[in-house]
Amino acid sequence: MIQNDSLDNYLFIRHNLYRISESIPNVPHSKQLREWTKAALDSDFGKDAWKKVKSIKDPKELSTELKDLYIQQLEMKLFRWDKF
Repeated sequence: MIQNDSLDNYLFIRHNLYRISESIPNVPHSKQLREWTKAALDSDFGKDAWKKVKSIKDPKELSTELKDLYIQQLEMKLFRWDKF
């Protein structure tokens, strides 16, 4: 389990579970949205913890910061720029 983690760091966007990573102090734009699994969430927070996670069906409803993180995550998934 990640230290100082809470269910507030997790959210479902279009039925996919994501975790908002911790930001690194003194580094701008260091937060990231990472895909996560229900099994890993349940092992950290107990059985059926995923039922308590906030669910967003339309990404347009995200805050501006989360929209940027979601777009960045989709771009990384599509372009796989980290594999070049």
